[in-house]
Amino acid sequence: MRTALILFVALACALLSPAWRQEARAQAIGVRCTIESVTSVDFGNYDPDSAREQNTTGRLRFNCEPPDRLTVQVTIGPSAVTGSIAERAMREVGGADLLRYNLFQDRRATVVWGDGVTGGSAAFVDGKRGFTVEIFGLAPPRQNVSEGTYADVLRITILP
Repeated sequence: MRTALILFVALACALLSPAWRQEARAQAIGVRCTIESVTSVDFGNYDPDSAREQNTTGRLRFNCEPPDRLTVQVTIGPSAVTGSIAERAMREVGGADLLRYNLFQDRRATVVWGDGVTGGSAAFVDGKRGFTVEIFGLAPPRQNVSEGTYADVLRITILP
């Protein structure tokens, strides 16, 4: 039996600098969105011998001003490892193995979260001021990969 792998996907928010509270570029006049927090999509320990897929959830919290009701578009870009939305993968840190995964808008993994242009679908969220969006991750079973830590970085864009 293999030792489990530690997996995570870091979500880079709209080309953010190291500070957590950052402003997303606003398309709507007079609307400013600020990212409050991002919880990485962390797959934890992955067992390559398991016949079950690995599921996890991340979370994005942001506020938009003014606090009028609005619809916000949230996109997640391609994998930095593969350059693809449809074929996202994490690379072994310090190694060459790739572990396939993808991100979804729903728990059943039917809607791939992308940008609506180069792959997947953008999410549209209605609300006032404070928004919380869940990001569902899935890594397919039985991937023959080495023990280690795997990572990928993605860009999230918020457009009011």
